[in-house]
Amino acid sequence: MPAPKRKSKTDDGNFAPPRHEDCWAKTTKNNQPGINVIEHCLNVGFVAEAILQILPPWLKSSMRTQTAPLLAALHDIGKVSPGFQSKSTSWLVKNGYEQRGWAISCESDHAKIGQRTVQELIGRSKLHTWAAVIGAHHGKIKGERIQQITESNQAAWETERRRLAGDLMKVLGPLPEDAPDEATLWFVAGLVTFADWLGSNEDLFPQDAEWDFEERRNHARHALDYIGWKPVKLRGGLLFGDLFPGYTANPLQFAATHKIEDAGLYIIEGPMGGGKTEAALAAAYQLIENGKANGIYFALPTQVTSNRIYLRMQTFLQTICAEAAEFRLAHSASWLAQTDEPPKLSPSSSD
Repeated sequence: MPAPKRKSKTDDGNFAPPRHEDCWAKTTKNNQPGINVIEHCLNVGFVAEAILQILPPWLKSSMRTQTAPLLAALHDIGKVSPGFQSKSTSWLVKNGYEQRGWAISCESDHAKIGQRTVQELIGRSKLHTWAAVIGAHHGKIKGERIQQITESNQAAWETERRRLAGDLMKVLGPLPEDAPDEATLWFVAGLVTFADWLGSNEDLFPQDAEWDFEERRNHARHALDYIGWKPVKLRGGLLFGDLFPGYTANPLQFAATHKIEDAGLYIIEGPMGGGKTEAALAAAYQLIENGKANGIYFALPTQVTSNRIYLRMQTFLQTICAEAAEFRLAHSASWLAQTDEPPKLSPSSSD
């Protein structure tokens, strides 16, 4: 069904807002208005949907994430606003708004505007905290509740934002109906932020692409494959001596592999050179093999120590994986690291 035609002015004499389909979300390399808001929102929502599909069952069952794809799609609903749309002079000129002045003194923080809109859409007490993930999608929390925003002809713009929300709900389902716990709320906030980052990659989601819903879903799944976000396929049944050829587990390592049976927080303490790293890796392998985890994240205090573990992990991954798997060095100078010849990982290496 085509969107309703816009009147040039509303009943109170204000200039009517454009349709949300005509609002830009990203500018092109030559600073022209590019992909529109709903297409970008759908890209991000489908990325979130694809991420949820590959999460391990134990994680999905502990988090109420069914509405996460819709929340991800709603992340940029605040871009349907005079404060944001006026940031593109080319768009203003193209649509004949350059002389109208409706964006003067308007709120320009689209994350804040979006949180306010979703907060009002959800309405009920305690559910409004879901809207905080919209406000936080650029990494800064806007507060639990947005009291008000400054906007010319606000009622008309809010109506258009709500129409966009309705269009997104038709594709991705309804808004949350249960209040989130803290863990679920901020897990979803992280998922939305990551989905937005990936869904904004113009190599994977070109601004001029004309895709239907299924094509967008397929591209979202491809984007995850492209960056290596896919389930790891392991060689099964490996023992400590298989993981670290030529070595037998010492008491600390034996205890780790026999005591760590479920996901949780474990502290392995011992002197340098005692094989703590290998104990942790052996336990992690067992958890992944048993479906209790789906990857390994190694956090270290300096780039130098991170570089050494990154090298050591290459051999370990070659041992446990049945096919090529991604392992990323994630600090600012990672491009300087040399990884062509990974050293042998052994229990005598420093932790």
